[in-house]
Amino acid sequence: MEKKLQKISQLDDVPVDLIPLIQSLLPVKDAARTCVLSKSWLYAWSATPHLRFHKPSQFSNKLKQSEYMMFMNRTISNYVKDNTPIESFDLKLHIKAASLAKKWIRTVAAQSCLKQLSLQICYVTQLCGRLFMFPDGILSGENLRTLLLRYHSSSSTIWLSYASMSPNPVINCVSLRILELDCVKISKEVLDRLITTCLLLEKITLSYCFLKTYKVRNLRYLQELEIYSTDHDDILIVDDVPGLRLFTYYNGFQHKFISFNMQSLTNVTELSLRGVIIDVAFLEMIESKFPFLKILKLTIQDWPLKRLDFTRFSLKKLALEIRESKRIDLQVYSPN
Repeated sequence: MEKKLQKISQLDDVPVDLIPLIQSLLPVKDAARTCVLSKSWLYAWSATPHLRFHKPSQFSNKLKQSEYMMFMNRTISNYVKDNTPIESFDLKLHIKAASLAKKWIRTVAAQSCLKQLSLQICYVTQLCGRLFMFPDGILSGENLRTLLLRYHSSSSTIWLSYASMSPNPVINCVSLRILELDCVKISKEVLDRLITTCLLLEKITLSYCFLKTYKVRNLRYLQELEIYSTDHDDILIVDDVPGLRLFTYYNGFQHKFISFNMQSLTNVTELSLRGVIIDVAFLEMIESKFPFLKILKLTIQDWPLKRLDFTRFSLKKLALEIRESKRIDLQVYSPN
């Protein structure tokens, strides 16, 4: 009995401000169970500003799946009814619950206190090609700092399915710092409006967004830019991004390296490229545009040169993946 009382006393000693943080690291259903620990935990659970719903990977039956959906719907409805602020919302949901997902997203995105929004819509092989469109208001939060939108399959071999961004969304997320779109189709016009509005962006990741033109300009605070594509005719334009330190371009199906216009990559220290042809022009580009390069990762599609002498005094790490199985005469001098 003394041990149990001591345990309860220790739980009561947890600072009240720390309890919501601990609960925010748990899925909502697990966080809800902490209400039995003590009165402090009970009251904290009912008002935690961090909601994290991660659907279990497998339900034993449809009844349990239905119960879980009802629990999610009830929790969000109570937050809205009680006008409880939501600062972060992390949702992982199956495409079958798309109608509920849109309802929740609209409700949560409308909150002015929302700072982080992470949505992952999942589907199985049988539902390949089923379209999900994110609601118009998903970009309307003035205080939104992090936006992660993902459309994922249970099979890593599916590339054709994607979610879609509204063609004419309300964009008012002027505080946005991190933007990640994964298998989310977005138009060039919407991306241009996003970049023009979100001038405080620090990190952009665009994965398989079905864009032929990637134009990133006038982002003074941008530090990381990652682009993953499958298009043969990509056009990359990066200009006036003086703070950029990491640049990644990956093309999974390209057989020749595209040309790109990037005027302000002087300060990039980490560069990763896939689908490159190592020739004299490419080596000159690396030498002239990246004087402070420390990490270079290349997936090489072709190697027309008989010999490569690679000299970079600033380089600390070099990773080469050769796609063609042929003999290469490589000489690297990089003392650091």
